[in-house]
Amino acid sequence: MSFQPYSTYDYQVGGSLPLDAPTYVTRQADINLYQGLQAGEFCYVLNARQMGKSSLRVQTMRRLEAEGAACCAIDLTAIGSQEVNQEQWYAGIIYTLASSFELLDKIDVLTWWCDRESLSPVQRLGEFIREVLLTEIEQSLVIFFDEIDSVLSLNFKVDDFFALIRACYNKRADDPPYQRLTFALLGVATPSDLIQETNYSTPFNIGRAIELRGFQFQEAQPLALGLARVSNNPEAFLAQVLTWTGGQPFLTQKVCQLILNNGAAIPVGQEAAWIENLVRSRIIENWEVYDEPEHLRTIRNRLLADKERTGTLLRLYRQLLKQGEVGADDTPEQMALRLAGLVIKQQGKLRIGNRLYESVFNLNWIQEVSAQVGLRLDLAEFPQLSRQEYYNRQVLLNKVNHYWVQGVLETALHDQVPIELGLEKKHDAVVHPLKMVAKALDEPPEPLPAGTQIINLFDQLGEGRSLLILGEPGSGKTITLLELTRDLINRAQQDINHLIPVVFNLSSWGNKKQSIADWLVEELNTNYQVPKPIGQPWVKEQQLLLLLDGLDEVRADYREACVAALNSFYQEYCPEIVVTSRIRDYSSLSNRLTFESAVYLRSLTLEQVHHYLDSIATDLTGLRTLIDGDNVLQELVTSPLMLNITILAYQGITLEELPHTNKVEERRQQLFNRYIEQMFSRRGRGQPYSQNQAKRWLIWLAQRMVQTSQTVFLIEHMQPNWLKSARQKRLYAIGIGLIACFIGGIGFGAILWLTTIPSQFVLIAALILGISSAVTSGLVFGLISNQINPVGMLKWSWKKARDNLLLGLIVGLVFGLVVGFSSLLIYGLVIGISSGLIDAIIAALRAFISGGLTFILLRGLTGSSIETSTVPNQGIWQSAKYTLILATTGAVGLAAGSWIIGIPILCGVISGILLGLFGAGEACIKHFTLRLILWHNGYSPWNYARFLDYATDLIILRKVGGGYIFIHRLLMEHFAQMTQEEFRN
Repeated sequence: MSFQPYSTYDYQVGGSLPLDAPTYVTRQADINLYQGLQAGEFCYVLNARQMGKSSLRVQTMRRLEAEGAACCAIDLTAIGSQEVNQEQWYAGIIYTLASSFELLDKIDVLTWWCDRESLSPVQRLGEFIREVLLTEIEQSLVIFFDEIDSVLSLNFKVDDFFALIRACYNKRADDPPYQRLTFALLGVATPSDLIQETNYSTPFNIGRAIELRGFQFQEAQPLALGLARVSNNPEAFLAQVLTWTGGQPFLTQKVCQLILNNGAAIPVGQEAAWIENLVRSRIIENWEVYDEPEHLRTIRNRLLADKERTGTLLRLYRQLLKQGEVGADDTPEQMALRLAGLVIKQQGKLRIGNRLYESVFNLNWIQEVSAQVGLRLDLAEFPQLSRQEYYNRQVLLNKVNHYWVQGVLETALHDQVPIELGLEKKHDAVVHPLKMVAKALDEPPEPLPAGTQIINLFDQLGEGRSLLILGEPGSGKTITLLELTRDLINRAQQDINHLIPVVFNLSSWGNKKQSIADWLVEELNTNYQVPKPIGQPWVKEQQLLLLLDGLDEVRADYREACVAALNSFYQEYCPEIVVTSRIRDYSSLSNRLTFESAVYLRSLTLEQVHHYLDSIATDLTGLRTLIDGDNVLQELVTSPLMLNITILAYQGITLEELPHTNKVEERRQQLFNRYIEQMFSRRGRGQPYSQNQAKRWLIWLAQRMVQTSQTVFLIEHMQPNWLKSARQKRLYAIGIGLIACFIGGIGFGAILWLTTIPSQFVLIAALILGISSAVTSGLVFGLISNQINPVGMLKWSWKKARDNLLLGLIVGLVFGLVVGFSSLLIYGLVIGISSGLIDAIIAALRAFISGGLTFILLRGLTGSSIETSTVPNQGIWQSAKYTLILATTGAVGLAAGSWIIGIPILCGVISGILLGLFGAGEACIKHFTLRLILWHNGYSPWNYARFLDYATDLIILRKVGGGYIFIHRLLMEHFAQMTQEEFRN
């Protein structure tokens, strides 16, 4: 359809539309009501407010009058309801009838009314119809009673009014003039609301109910005329409007009017994102302020009007929010929700009216309004969470939101015009878990309608949802996954009955090849600081919604095993899960995921690319020319990532300056090199690092991340296996031993100085204890434990203290043996071996008791909870903090123990400090040694966080909580393929 923009075209928000309104939408209800009344049927349109009933009545009256019928519309609210008695109400109807049919010059209504005082009011109305209307008017008569629900506010019953309407139909057989008379009722009520006495004769069982639905896309085409002023594709724009309003007339007119008021031209392909931003900012957010003319508040007020049934309505509506639909049974509660306008009936199901209602009247709103009205809803179906469990849940939700939504998604989309990606179902990509049979590989993909949101597609899968997202490199798989994450987090924050959405990078699975369940527990602990005692039940009890990014990032020789592990996990746990992968890497596998559905992100078309370039304020004429004349570049920019990289890299470059190549991979390398140069040149002078130096560090970082299959880099997670050579690893182990020797020698030397040992032997004794402690510490730190494990949050736990009683005895025994053997050597020098044996045994017993007791106390402090801080190198800084805490705790504990067993208190204090340093301080010692070696060899700067923030400013890295990622895996791979030797000063 071709649309011409109308400068005078306007939308009307609220009220009846004029007869000639260009925005009037003809629906099936128009046809049904007209045909019913034309055939003399009694019709009634009972529906929610602002559904277009009055406009429907105006248009139908015009059609009937054009065919010679006499029509009259009585707005019952004009007669009144609050302080009107029965006689006044019926007299008002008669007067309106006489006035509308222009009979006031033929009859004195007041005299006529008074002359029949002996009759009841309803009898007088019946007489007026028979004696006056049917006598004076010869053509067909149609009487519309609008706002019929106003009778519910009368202080008298009007059942006999409806009985009169039924009586007029009954008289048709015996009195032919009544065949010319018919009625139509319009309002917000149900028949059972209007007629209270069940034994009264009702017209509704002989009448015709007219169903008034929202605008359908084909019906609503007249609305697209106005949108042609701001869009070259008004039909696509209208389709996006209807996805939010569900065709609700008032809301549809309002959103269209907001679009016109905006005045800006919206490029083709951006309709969905632009409309969503408009609806959220101008209607949903702070909706009570923007709700003019009133609409959403009317719905809210109807829900809360009757306090006795408010709880029932909210429970039913909450069920709809959670389930999506329920069977329609026309109970009073369902009818109340339908008349409020909040829900609709479709194909025997009750559903929420539209996406906009669902966003405003969400689960969080239900909880808030329930508290405001003092209503306690039945929460039996919600899981019972303790205060600590609820806290843990919220902390994890906040972390996922902070890391991925705010840190990656919003940063990636900041100041960018969103690109609407086309979706299509890939039936052959998965094996359905129930059918266990893959569809034909040549089955064509199923394109999804334009504007389909990933959250809607995911919702359609129902309970136990599983989805595979496929795409080309840079096609937006991760962004799509994070958009889904954002919407799922919003739901989970509003309702504890929703699963916790958590993003994981599958790349790290290949390092360990564990079961997926064990891997998830470790990833929760490593990346989100969730203690394993908390993470294990979350995984086992399926409390997480798993969002696994980058199946293709798993090492190629491990991918088949990863698919098998995912299938095994899915079969055992039946979790809700989403996985992303590059389509080529996934298609090369011999196995398929046993998931419900797969979707493919289509590449951009050149038309979308040009529209995107047009939407950017910067002059990109030269780049547009480059793209038009370069087939290789055209292929690259069909990826959203490469399109944005190209814009940043090739600004200001001419066709002559562009190196020519017919190979896509070569052009990609050229493009990334140009992008890196452009990013460095943006900073100009005064850079804290030379370009060559910064590039060497980025190359080393990228190579180590690829080697260890990492996507997110956290400084505190660097491990000794990042060292290249065996010599460097030996230096690392020796360095730890030397630090332990230094600390142990000084500490135990001080202890000996405080004892009764003669001063001339202190140096020798300190040397003996220093060597023994160095050997012990070096053995533990350098040889036994090759992992750097930062200390988590401290929290006292009696259970953990009891669980570590046996281990504490073992630690005390080892500590006692070391101290006893060292003491025996020392006492042997001072007083002889035989004489010092007793003293050495006593020292060993003291060390056994104090060491074991201190260990148990320290282990009892390492309870399980989730930290909320997210800063660079947070694990090491926490370890340093907890080192001080443990050292202080140990010093106090051992000081008390020293006093009890009769040795100098300062000895206990020093011993406690040493245990603290060798406890939580272990991670700090190892990390310091590793960083020192890396810095000395030129692999990394000393202030790593400062450099990583610098690389983030260059738009080479992106900060994710306390970690960093390359802006895309393709750029990381590009750096990893380079060599540091290329950039030697």
